[in-house]
Amino acid sequence: MWRQNIHDEGSNKNMAEELLHHIASYRRKYNTLYPRGPVLLLMPHDHNDHTVGVVNLVVPSLVPHPQLLTLEDAAQVLSDLINYTPPHPPPTLPSRVRSPAEVVRTQQGGGAECALVVASVLLGAGYRALVVQGAAWPSLVARDTSHLPCPYLQQQLREGEKQEAAMASKYSVRAPPDLRSQYLLIMEERAKRRRTAHLQQKHDHTHTSATHEQEWQTGSGGGETSSHLHFWVVVLPPGHHVTKPTFVEPTTGQVVPLGPPYLHIHAVFDHTNYWACTKYDQPISSDMFDLSDRNVWMALIEDGESDSHPPHQLSPSSPHHEVGSDPLQPSSAHQSLSPAAHHYPPPAQSCEGPVPLGQGTTSLAVTQAHRDTKKTLKVPRMYMPITITEEMLEERFPGGWREEVYCGVVVRRYSAFSHPRGATLILTLCSNTAGSSQEVQEKFEQRGDGLLSRMTSLLQGAVHETFANTRKDTLKRHKYWRAPGLLMARSGSDGMNNPAQAGQGDDRNQSPQDEVFEFHSKFRVDALRTRVIGKTVWREEFDDRPDLLMARTITFSNADPSPPRPIQIIEEEFGCPDGEEPHKAVQRRVFEISEGKILLVYHYGHHRLLQPTRSFLKPQSGRPTDLTSEMTQGFQPDPSVEEPGMPELWEVLESEMEAEVQVQEEVRRAVEETAAIREARTAEEHHIVLLPHIFDIRRNETVQYILKQRQYEEAHREEMQRKRQEEREGRVDTIAPYLPLLLGDSEGDRGEIVRERCLQDLRERLALRANLLQDRLDQARALVLECREEGSRRKRLTAEERAALTARTTAAEAAHRRLRAQLAAWRHEASERYETLAGKLESNLWLTQKPALPPNSTLQ
Repeated sequence: MWRQNIHDEGSNKNMAEELLHHIASYRRKYNTLYPRGPVLLLMPHDHNDHTVGVVNLVVPSLVPHPQLLTLEDAAQVLSDLINYTPPHPPPTLPSRVRSPAEVVRTQQGGGAECALVVASVLLGAGYRALVVQGAAWPSLVARDTSHLPCPYLQQQLREGEKQEAAMASKYSVRAPPDLRSQYLLIMEERAKRRRTAHLQQKHDHTHTSATHEQEWQTGSGGGETSSHLHFWVVVLPPGHHVTKPTFVEPTTGQVVPLGPPYLHIHAVFDHTNYWACTKYDQPISSDMFDLSDRNVWMALIEDGESDSHPPHQLSPSSPHHEVGSDPLQPSSAHQSLSPAAHHYPPPAQSCEGPVPLGQGTTSLAVTQAHRDTKKTLKVPRMYMPITITEEMLEERFPGGWREEVYCGVVVRRYSAFSHPRGATLILTLCSNTAGSSQEVQEKFEQRGDGLLSRMTSLLQGAVHETFANTRKDTLKRHKYWRAPGLLMARSGSDGMNNPAQAGQGDDRNQSPQDEVFEFHSKFRVDALRTRVIGKTVWREEFDDRPDLLMARTITFSNADPSPPRPIQIIEEEFGCPDGEEPHKAVQRRVFEISEGKILLVYHYGHHRLLQPTRSFLKPQSGRPTDLTSEMTQGFQPDPSVEEPGMPELWEVLESEMEAEVQVQEEVRRAVEETAAIREARTAEEHHIVLLPHIFDIRRNETVQYILKQRQYEEAHREEMQRKRQEEREGRVDTIAPYLPLLLGDSEGDRGEIVRERCLQDLRERLALRANLLQDRLDQARALVLECREEGSRRKRLTAEERAALTARTTAAEAAHRRLRAQLAAWRHEASERYETLAGKLESNLWLTQKPALPPNSTLQ
C-alpha cells in the first residue's frame, strides 16, 4: 500500500507537470490568435504557493446534507457560509486561488474562490456546473446592493399577491391560452439577438482602435455601460429539472437567468476541461453554450472529433482574430476588461494565407504538440473534497450574522440561537433623504412565547406582532400603539428591544388607534376571532358559533383598563338560523345595563324594508305580574303577524335577562383574559426563552443525556458484562446441597467427601456446556462441508444461484469460526473456574472442622 501511494503521488505529479506545460502552450496559442482578447485565469498559485492548473481547483464534492443537494438551497447556503471579499477596483486576475476545501475552512474568499466552491458542491450533487470567467456590472463585483430593491420585501409582496389571487372569485375571467408555437418564439428571439449583435458590431466598428485601448485600460463608465472582471457559475441542462442554462451568483446565492448584470463570457471550466470563448465581445445568449462548437469555444483538451473546424481556421473577416502587440508579451492592459462590447479589426495574416517562417513554424509546432498530448492528457486530483460540518450549517454565517444594504433597507440575517431575542431576519426601512429609520420588521424562530414576526412603525408608533398556534391563550396577532419617540429610543441595529414597555406618551389623543387581539378561533371554546379594544368601547367578533353570535360590542363607563370595569351597554349581532322565520330570529340585541333596558331587533321579513323591533324595561321586582304594556314596545312591519300576549312577552324578557347575566359574566372573563395576556407578554419579553427544535439533538438536553449514557455503556460493555456474570455466580450456593453430609454419622473425612462431590458437580456442569458447544461446532462444520460440496458438484449455476451459494457458504464459515473461538475460550474459562472453586473449598472452615452448622449456611 505504501509503494502504491508513492506511485500514485509520483503519477499525479507527472500528470500535473504535463498539464502545466500543456496550459502554457495553450496560453501561447490563445494569445497568438487573440492578442487583444482578455487575459485568462489558467495557472494561479494555490494556498501552498504552488503553480497549478485552474481545472485542478474544481473538486467535485458530495456533501451529505439535504440543503446542499438542490440548486437554490445549495447556492444560498454556500453564499451564507463564505464571506465574499470584493476586489480593489479595477479588478484584476487573482494571482493566488486557494482550493475549495481551504476556502470553506476559513469561510473567506474572493470571487473566483467562491465560484469554485459553488461549482464543486453542485458537481457533487449531480449538476452540470461550470465556473465562468467574464465581465459583469461593477456593482455586482463590488457587491454594492444599495441601488437594488430589497428581495425580502419583494418576497412579501409576492406572498400577498398570491393570497389575493387565492381569494379571487371563481367567476373571474381567465386569461386566454397562448397558442403560439414555442419553437417559433425561440427562433424569433435568436434572430432578434443576432440582428442586435450585428448592429452593435457595426456601431463599434466606427470607433478607432485607440479609443478601444483607452476604454480597455481605464474601464471608464458606470452603471450598466461599464464592466468588471467577475467569476460566477453556470448550470447547463439536462438533469435535475434544469431545462436551460442558468447562472448562479456565488456571492449572493441568487439563481438568475441569462443576461444583465452579466455582460460577456471569457471562458468556462470544470474539473475535466477548460474552454476559452472566442466570442468574448458578444452579448450572452442561451445558444452559445454548446461547448463542442469550435466556432465559439477553444478547448484546452481536445477530443478526437474536434479538429474539423478549429477556431484559428475561421475566415479572415471574422471579428475575433487580431494581431496587435507581441503575443508572447501581453501588455498590462490585459489585466482589466473592456467597459463595453468591442469589435476588433481582422488579423493582418490569416492562418490560411502565407505566414512568416518563424511564426508558422511555431504555430505548427504548438498544434502538433497539442495533438500529440490531447489523447493522453488527464487532469489529476490534487486536493481533498469539501467538508461541511453540522456546526457550520447551524452557525450559517461567519460570526453568526450578516448585514446587507439595499435601496432604503438595511438587512441583518442571524443564524439560529445567535440573536439574544431569537431574531433571524431584521429589516430596517430608512428614508431616502434623511436616512432615519422609519420601520423595523423582525422575524423570529424558536421563541418560547411563539412570536414569529413583529412590524414596528417608528413614525406612527404602531406595533404588529404575529404568533404561532402553539400558545395556550390562542393569541394569533397583537396590534398596539406606543409613542413614536419612545419607540425610536428602543430601536437599534439588532432590532427592537421590548417595544411593549415603551410608554404611550401624551400624543394618544392625536393618534387614536385601537389595540387589536386576534385569536385562533378554531382552538377556542367561544370561537373568538378578534377583540378590538378602544378607550371605552370593545368589539369582539366570532366564527361559527352554535348560537350564531357574530359580533359583540361593549361600552364601559370609564377608560380604566384594570378589572373589574363597569359595563354600560352590550350589543350583540346574530345570524339567521336555517328553517326559522326571519321575523322571529333576533338579529341584534342591546342590553342597556345602566338604564335597565333591553332592545331586540329581528331579521328582515320576506319582502320587507323594515325590521321588527321589541324593547323592554326590566321590572324592579322581577315578577311577571309587574310587566305592563307601558314597559314594552314593539314594531312589526308585517300586518299578518299578530301581537304576542303578555305571558309570551314575559317569557321572552325572562330569557333575555338570563342571557344578560351570562353575557356580563363573559365580558368579565374577557377583561380578565386581556389583562392576563398583557401581563404574560410583559413577562415573556423580560425573560425571553429560546427552545430547541424537536429534531435539534445537539441542544436537546434529554437526547444528549441518552446519547452520553449509550456512549458510556458502549465504552464499558465488557466490564459491565463481567460484573453481571460475577453477580450471578456469587448468588449460586455451591455447598448448600451437600451440607447434610457433614452432619451424617458416616465414618471417614466428611469434609473431603463434600469437597469431592462439589468439584465433581462443577466438572459435570462445565463438561456439559463444553459438549453443547462441541455439538454446535460439529453442525457448523457439517454445514460448511455441505456448501463446499454443493459448490464443487454444481458446475453450471446462474449468477443469482452462485451469489446465494457464496453468501450461504460465507455465513456458515463465519458461524464455524465463531463457535470454534467460543469453545476455546470456554476451555480456558472452565479451567479457571475449577481452580477457583478448589481453592475456596480448601480454605473453607466448615470442611476442615466439624462444628455445629447453622441451618442456612452458604459458601462465602
